[in-house]
Amino acid sequence: MKKLLLSMLLAGFICTASFASATSDFEAGKKAAEAKNYQLAIDYYNSAIKQNQSYADAYYEKAQVEAVIGKKDDAEPSITKYIQLKPN
Repeated sequence: MKKLLLSMLLAGFICTASFASATSDFEAGKKAAEAKNYQLAIDYYNSAIKQNQSYADAYYEKAQVEAVIGKKDDAEPSITKYIQLKPN
């Protein structure tokens, strides 16, 4: 029982740490995009998505940057994923 409780606490800690890191990368991506460092922004958004595949706003912001730099074929799957995650 103690092992199960410890495993559950550890899993919760890892998920929380991963979410915080994904949020940090997302915010760094927004700053990079504002500075017009678009490839760095995409890299940060990809990192956020890798850590949290349900991070809808990261897909949206990534699609926006991809569209700005003319990578519309890359933007399409990003915006499609955003719509799947946030249908309303």
